[in-house]
Amino acid sequence: MLIKRVNAATFDVFWNNGWEFWARFQRTSEGALKHVNGRQMPTQLFQQFRAIINKKGKRQQVKGAREVQQEHERNTQQAQVQAAVQVIARSSHA
Repeated sequence: MLIKRVNAATFDVFWNNGWEFWARFQRTSEGALKHVNGRQMPTQLFQQFRAIINKKGKRQQVKGAREVQQEHERNTQQAQVQAAVQVIARSSHA
């Protein structure tokens, strides 16, 4: 099994040769591992993967997931503010 870290909270897992045996998991801000792409792993291999990942700093992964979520929320809020400003600007010129 090959585990590659994509970022602080996302992992690619290869359990055989080729993309047919690949999955991407993301650590949620609550601490769970969420399957986000690729094939479903066999149960026994997923349990091994989870044990390895949990031993390698679950607390840091959860922190990373929270930071990613907060950044996404900030970007969403900024986009909403910019859209509102554009609407106000258009309606004041009309």
